[in-house]
Amino acid sequence: MTISNFKFQNSNWTNIRSMCLLLLLAASPLVSTRIDAQDATLPRSGLADPTKTTKEMRHLAPANVKEIREICPDVSCEFILQQIEAGATIYEAQAAYQKIQAIEVERLKAERSTLTAKMISQIRKACPGVSGEFILQQIEASATVFEAQAAYQKIQAIEIERLKAERSTLTAKMISQIRDVCPGASDQFILKLVESGATIDDARNAYEKLRLAEIDRLRSENAQLVADKQKLRRQAVTVAAKLPPMALQGRVLSGGDEGIARIKIDKQIYRIRQGQQLAITTEGVLMKIVAEEISAGAVRLHLMPQNVRMEL
Repeated sequence: MTISNFKFQNSNWTNIRSMCLLLLLAASPLVSTRIDAQDATLPRSGLADPTKTTKEMRHLAPANVKEIREICPDVSCEFILQQIEAGATIYEAQAAYQKIQAIEVERLKAERSTLTAKMISQIRKACPGVSGEFILQQIEASATVFEAQAAYQKIQAIEIERLKAERSTLTAKMISQIRDVCPGASDQFILKLVESGATIDDARNAYEKLRLAEIDRLRSENAQLVADKQKLRRQAVTVAAKLPPMALQGRVLSGGDEGIARIKIDKQIYRIRQGQQLAITTEGVLMKIVAEEISAGAVRLHLMPQNVRMEL
C-alpha cells in the first residue's frame, strides 16, 4: 500500500476545503510565497543575510505544493494541505512523510504476520503431514489454500506411484528369494508370507515348521494305516475261525472240459470253471467260493468273506 492510499479520518467538507486551498496555492505565484517566508530572515536594510546562501534560505522557508509533491511522491491532498497550513519546511514535510511511511510499513508487517500465521495454520490443516519446506514454498508463491492443497495432492499422487513401483520390485524379489529358501512351497504359503511382511529368515523358519508338521502328520497317518491293517488281519482270523463246519471235496474233470472242476459241498455237487464264483449258504452263513486255479492235479479255492484259501 502506498502513502496515497493512507486514509485520514476527516469529513467530506474537509476534503473539499483541502482541494480548493491546494488549487488556490497552485495558481498563486511562487515568488510571493517565498518572499513572505523570507521576510523574517531579511535584515532591515532590505539585503539578504550574507552568511546564508540562497539554497539554505529556501530550505528554511515554508515549502510550497510543488516542492512537497517532489519530495513526497504519491501523497494525498490532505497531507499536502496539512503541511502548507503548518508552514512546514521541505525537511519538516519530508520527515512527516517518512514518519507516515514507517507507520504504514509496521502496520503492513503486522498484518502480513497475522495473515501468514493464519495461512500456515490453514495449509497444515488442509495438507496434514507436510514439511516446513512445502509450507514455505506455498507462502512465498502467495498460493491460496486450495492451490496449496492441489499441490499437496499432486505430491501425494507422485509418492504413491513411487511406492507402488518400489513395492512391486521388492515383492518380486522377495517371492524369488522365498522360493529359493522354501523349495516346493505352495503359492498360498508364499502369498501369506509376503502379505505379513516376513523376512527371508522368517520364511525359512515358517517353512521348516510346516515341513515338520507335515512329517508328523504323515507319520500319524502311517501309524493309523498300520493299526487299521492289523485290525483287519485280526478280523480276518476271527472270521476264518468262525467258518461253519462243512464237508468239501473236489476233483478235476478230465477230457474235453479242460479247466473245469467238480466240487462237493455237503453232499451238493457243483461244476466250476477257473475264475468262476459260486455263492452258497451253509448253516445260515453266506459264502462266496472262487476257483482261483484249476490245474491237472489240484483245485485251489478262495472262500469269502472268511478270506480262507484251500487246495483240493
